[in-house]
Amino acid sequence: MKKAITCFCVLLLAVSAILSGCNGNDEMSKDEIISLVLTNKESLLNDISKENYENCKRIPEIKEVNVHDHYIEFYCGGSGMGGETTYSGFCYFDAHVQQNIFDMLEQRSYVREGDGYIWRQADGDNIIYIEQITEAFYYYYLEY
Repeated sequence: MKKAITCFCVLLLAVSAILSGCNGNDEMSKDEIISLVLTNKESLLNDISKENYENCKRIPEIKEVNVHDHYIEFYCGGSGMGGETTYSGFCYFDAHVQQNIFDMLEQRSYVREGDGYIWRQADGDNIIYIEQITEAFYYYYLEY
């Protein structure tokens, strides 16, 4: 379980590093992403159950789908370039991970903020924010 959460955070950092060369602003707001998930929940769950993400990839707001061991990341855009970059989207966590995700976040230096959890770099300006949307879907926002 700890390994899955650690892998999630590391992979989010890796995605941000890869995408940091992209300039522009196609970032969606948290409310837009939450609405996207709630509106498309049945279609998303159907694709996840079939392990075929072609329908998800047809949703214009979903820029990229990345499948990992215990979760699926749906990248929905970002803004900035280099050291001043943001990324946002949502993740789907399988059942045995989602049961303990917030407990694990608290143990990993995340603190409760608003309706979710945030990690702030102690000696910098990097942040990761995670908030539950539904039982299995979680919004994420990264700022570097």
